[in-house]
Amino acid sequence: SNSNEVFALFNFAEKAATILPQIPHGSWQKRLDSDIGEWGGPGSILPDKLDTRSANSVTINPRSMALYEKIA
Repeated sequence: SNSNEVFALFNFAEKAATILPQIPHGSWQKRLDSDIGEWGGPGSILPDKLDTRSANSVTINPRSMALYEKIA
């Protein structure tokens, strides 16, 4: 992507957290997720893509983070 826009989600709590991210308009692709097996995580529950046209909440596992990059 040429936009160079990213946002990160962090959950430092001991429990999963459900949030409605307030992100700039557009489509966002997940680029990094600490919950995937490659990072020793239990498996991600976050979507691979987020789109601001649908205002959906997301749940992030305890003690994890994810990075999304704007793709459109």
